[in-house]
Formats: sequence, structure tokens, C-alpha cells
Amino acid sequence: MNELISIITPVYNGAKFLKDNIQSWFVQTYPSFELIFIDDGSTDESVKMIQEYVAKDPRLKLIVRQHGGISQAIASGLEQAQSQYVVLMDQDDRASPHRLMETVHAFKNGSELIMSSYEMIDVNGNPIGKKMVLPLHIDESNILLESLKRNYFLGSAMAFRYKKDFNLNPISGGTTDYDIALKMLMNDYKFTYISSCLIEYRVHQSNTSANYTAIRRNALDVLEQYNELELYPLLLEKGYGNFDVALTLSIFSLFKGHLRLAGMYLQEAEKYVDDHVPVHSQLEFAFYQGVYCYKMEKYEDSFHCFLAASRIDRLNPAVANNIGVLESLNGCYDEAEKWFRIASELNNEYIDAKRNLDLINSKPVKTVFTERLLRDTLLHTFNITGI
Repeated sequence: MNELISIITPVYNGAKFLKDNIQSWFVQTYPSFELIFIDDGSTDESVKMIQEYVAKDPRLKLIVRQHGGISQAIASGLEQAQSQYVVLMDQDDRASPHRLMETVHAFKNGSELIMSSYEMIDVNGNPIGKKMVLPLHIDESNILLESLKRNYFLGSAMAFRYKKDFNLNPISGGTTDYDIALKMLMNDYKFTYISSCLIEYRVHQSNTSANYTAIRRNALDVLEQYNELELYPLLLEKGYGNFDVALTLSIFSLFKGHLRLAGMYLQEAEKYVDDHVPVHSQLEFAFYQGVYCYKMEKYEDSFHCFLAASRIDRLNPAVANNIGVLESLNGCYDEAEKWFRIASELNNEYIDAKRNLDLINSKPVKTVFTERLLRDTLLHTFNITGI
């Protein structure tokens, strides 16, 4: 396959990282590409820096526009792309030398939406010893349902065949990658996951995914394009089972704050719970029953749901944290502290559990319910592993 690959990179005050980004494309083992930068109203040296590279290499292009946000910048790039095979890339990340070659192989085998694992680097470009990988239970057969529960897509690690059969949500902002992925999966694009780390994802305070409040708002804007009542028959028609569809839509409704629908779909899912339901789905069902009951202020029922979840499989840190919260609401502070400590030990980077430990040890005691998995569903939830 000698197809041209169009690489689209929105830029906004990215001069600090652009050289690193651009150099990673110059060492690709697949040379047939165009690199389209869309400057979205930068006030630093970004435009000047890109212009210098454009003058030296005809594969590079620059579009300069007034500031309008990531979604509109990507849309501008798609309009200018000469190829239907598109790779997305953030301005502060780096591509591995084989990024394009492995992506092209996937396209050649019929893939239309591609996601890869990625390694994390610090602000200076040094590996921090972690990579992000897709959970083992997710594959082409269930990626649509799983994506309706949480966002597994990171723009820099995405590639797709753009058939122009949908429009981007102009207000999706930092979750434009999520918007693209959901629309493609709804349109039955063939999904492929590449387990190799094809990019290095830079972690720093100013990158888009660090702004949780904005990301949550943008993700909700993406989800508001879909109606639960319309999704139910559509997903059944696509061949998904009753339990999986009902559980998915209960979680989907919880994210959107539609509690009546969430309760209705949880009741529907309960009809189909049996020994054939995978362990991870049983855990998920019990967990979100607990979340639903909490939001309905049925705290005793919520407590028993989380206790049930704790017995299903390996103890989940979010389950332990939420049991601690409910123990604290009952005034059982010693028990609450025990569960918060367990959650922190299960995941030493679990900020919510650590914060709750501080709260439970404060004078007077303060309590807070942290919706950890609800938060994660609106962000990227690849498993973090050491490398």
C-alpha cells in the first residue's frame, strides 16, 4: 500500500514542543505522508517555527485561522487533507518511528478506525515508566458498547479512514477524538487495536486532558447527541445482548444525570444477570447499582451494593473508596479509614482515596463521595502498566 497518509495536528501556542513533534515524523519508516498543521490563533512563535519547516519540506503544510477550538481546527484539517487515511496527532506528543508503517498495515487489512497503546513521557520528553493499554476484555466485538460507557480514545493514538459520513460536533473541544470515534463506531467502522506503543504521550499541566472540568463538559456535549431510548433498539439490532445493552445504557444515563432512565435500565439488566455474565460485567453492574442508589440517597442500599461488588473479584480501589465514604456517612470513622487506606494501597496514585484519608483524619471529620469511575468514563481509561 503506497497510499498517502494525512497527518492532522492542531496547534495552539505549542512552540515549546513542536520541534520534538516534527522531528518524530522525519524518521518514519513510511515516507508517504503530508503533515498538516492548523494553527488555531497562537500568540507564541508556533507559526514562525512551522513556516520554517514548511519552506524546507513540501510534505508539510500550514493553515492559520482565528482561535476557534480543537474541533474546528481538526475539521479544517480534514477539509484540506488529500487522503482519506487520516492520523491525528497532538502538538506536544511524539510518534514512534514505526507509527505510520504499522498504521498502514492495519489499513491494508481493512481497518477503518485504529487505536494504539502509548507510552507516557514527562514535560522534558523523558519516559516515566508507564504505558497505556486497552483492557483485555475489549475488542472489535464490544468496543462500541464500551465506548458508550467511557472514552478509550486519545487523539494522538488514533487513525481512521474518513468517508465523510458524519460531521464533527463543533463544541466537543478536548473530546473531539471521542466524538469522532463514537460516530465511526455507530456507523460500523471496522475497529483495530494495535498493542504496540505508537506514540509518546506527554504529560504536563497545560495539555488538554489535564483540564478535567472542561473535558467533562465537552464529553457531556458529545454524549448529548445520543438519546438512550433511541439507542436501545439500535444496539439490539446491531446484535448486542439484552444485558450488555441495558447495563451500557444505565451507565450512559448516569453520566448524563438521567436517573429515572438509569434506574429503568438497571432493572432491565438485572433480568438477564446469570452465570454466563463475565466477572467484569458483574462487578460493573454491582458498582453502578451502588452509584445509582447513592444518587437516589438510598445510602444503605448503596452500601450493600458496593459490599457485593467487593466480593465478586479482586477488590477494586474505587469500590473500597466508596465503601469508606458510606461508612463515614454512618459515623463509622475507623471503618471508613480502613477502607480508604485499602483503596490507597491498591492504587498508590488514587488521589481521591488519599484525599478522603486526609478528610477522615481532619478535625472535625469531613466526608465527601468521590465518583471515581464516573470521572474516568469521561476521560481516557486505558489500563496503566509499568514498562
